[in-house]
Parts: sequence; structure tokens; C-alpha cells
Amino acid sequence: MRFFLIVNVIFYSSFSLGKQTASSVTNIKITVNDNTCAVTMPSKVYIGDIDYVGMNKHSPFHINVLCPVAKDISITAKAMGISDGEPEWTRLLDGVYMKIYENNDSNNSTIDLTGVTSFCDFSETTKATCELIPIVNREPRSALGEFEKLISFTVSYN
Repeated sequence: MRFFLIVNVIFYSSFSLGKQTASSVTNIKITVNDNTCAVTMPSKVYIGDIDYVGMNKHSPFHINVLCPVAKDISITAKAMGISDGEPEWTRLLDGVYMKIYENNDSNNSTIDLTGVTSFCDFSETTKATCELIPIVNREPRSALGEFEKLISFTVSYN
């Protein structure tokens, strides 16, 4: 998206030759570029059935960031229902919890779901892809049923 801003600038000149004055008016056209990054990610992620007790690894999903100029990029995630003392786990149902791993070449770590600690940090790039893998832990005698969990991802760039 491009924004155009037209600014009228008036230049005044005065001469001390009697009462004569001179002035000129010019238009200066300025283009203000919108350097907003485009972010794409799925609006819903279906993690599938959770048929057995224990850790269940699910298919990855991606957050893609495309910027018109190189920027530093980082992402945070915030989920409601964070387990006490464990900022990487969020409750889905009684006895069913989920965490999300960042999957990249140098770091396969669990992300913080409190919205405080960033992950998928990139320096001076125009394109970034963050692969995330949901892991669900089902405890014995857990509740049965369907669930939906809202996790808000915030992409920051500068």
C-alpha cells in the first residue's frame, strides 16, 4: 500500500528596494511508503483426535512474515488458562493440556504462552517462516469431548 502526501510550501523573499516584494509558490510531492509486513497463518489449526494417554505430537503449522524492507521480527503467543507455574502449558479440558514447540534448525524449544517471551526471532530480514508444533498431553481419566482454544499470536517488527 502506498500513501501519497502533497505538501504546499510557500517561499517568501523580501527585497529592500522600496515597496517591492517577490514570492513564489511550489508544490512538492512526497511519497510515504507503508512498510507494513504481511503476516499469514491459519485461522484454525485442527490437531486431530487424541486417542491415547500421554504426549501426542501433531502436525506443524506455520506463521509467515513478508516485509517490503529488512526488519527485525519476533513473535509472542498468549493463551488463556495457563497452568500455574508452567507458562508453556495451556489447559484444553480437565486432564488435557497443550504446549507448542518452535521448530527451527538451531532451537526446538517450547514457547511461552503468557505473551511475555518472544520466539521465532529474526534479524534484518524481509521474509521469515516460523514452524510451530502442537504437543498435547492427555492424563489418565481425563475429560472427553471437543474443545477450541484461542491463542493470540503477536508479530512485532522494526
